[in-house]
Amino acid sequence: MPANQQKQKQEQKPKVGISSCLLGQLVRYDGGHSRSDICTEQLQNQFHFVPFCPEVAAGFGTPRAPIQLVGELSNPRLEYAGPQPNVSNTNDSNLTEQLTEGFLEKLEQMGELDGYITKSRSPSCGDGSTPVYGESGEPLSETGSGLFISAVKERHPTLPLIEETALEHPQSRELFIAQVYSRYKAKN
Repeated sequence: MPANQQKQKQEQKPKVGISSCLLGQLVRYDGGHSRSDICTEQLQNQFHFVPFCPEVAAGFGTPRAPIQLVGELSNPRLEYAGPQPNVSNTNDSNLTEQLTEGFLEKLEQMGELDGYITKSRSPSCGDGSTPVYGESGEPLSETGSGLFISAVKERHPTLPLIEETALEHPQSRELFIAQVYSRYKAKN
C-alpha cells in the first residue's frame, strides 16, 4: 500500500495517545520497555497510536536514575528515588519543573486525541496507581497520579484515560473503546 494511502487509513481511526513504553519502545528508566500485548496485538488495529514519553521529552535520557513522587498526595514533587551521585539533597533533586517543561507543548496537543492509554505506577504517567512517598521516605497509604497525567486530566477533563492494567479487564477495555469511539464520532 502506498505511503499516502496508509496514512489516510490511519487518519480514519481514532487517535489515541499512549505511553511509549507500552508499544515496546526502550524508554524506561532501566533502558527497557513495558510492552502491552493488548495494546500491540488487539488495539493497534482499532486506533492510530500517538506514543509519548514525558520523561524522555524532559531530557532525562535512557537509561536514567529512577524517580518517584514525594510529598503531599494532592501536590507531590518529582525527585530521584534514593541518593544520587553528584546530586545534593536540595532543590537540585526536585525534577518537577524539568518534567513539566518537557511535556507542556505536548499537553496542548492532547485535545486532538480521542483517548489516552497510560503506564500504571509511573511517576509521570500513572493514573491513580502511582506510589507517593512522604518526606521520611515511607510510601503514603494512598496512591496518586503521575505529574503528566494529572496535567492532562486538568487541561482535558473529558479525554478518556485508562491504565494498561485496566485493559486486562474486558469490561473496562470495552468501556474505554466505546468512550474513544464516541469522542471520535462527535469530532468527525
